[in-house]
Amino acid sequence: MSKKSTTLTIFITMLLSILLIGSANAQNEKDWTIVASYVIPEYSSGLAWDGTHLYFGIYGSDGGRIFQVNPADGSYTQLFTGPHEDAYGLTFDGTHLWTTDHAGGISDPA
Repeated sequence: MSKKSTTLTIFITMLLSILLIGSANAQNEKDWTIVASYVIPEYSSGLAWDGTHLYFGIYGSDGGRIFQVNPADGSYTQLFTGPHEDAYGLTFDGTHLWTTDHAGGISDPA
C-alpha cells in the first residue's frame, strides 16, 4: 500500500470514529477507537460524507473518477468520471456532491 493510500485510510478511519462514536457519546468523552479501516485505490483524494456513504476521488493519469463507499463493509463502486482531469476535493451540501479539480477551483455539482 502506498503512503498516500495509507494516509487516506487513516483519515477515513479518524473521520468515521468522530462521526460514529462521537455522535453516540452523550457525556462528551473522547473515544478514539478505530471502528473500521478500508483499503481504497492509490491516488485517492478528496473525501465527503452524505450521512450514509463516503465519497472519494482519484487524481493522476486515471483521475477524475468519483467513488462511493459503503461504510458498513468498505466496498466501493465508481459512480462516474467527472469532466475534469483530477478529483482533488469533495463536499456534500445536503443535496449535491461537489468536486474540485485543484485547490481553489470548483465545478458544477456532480
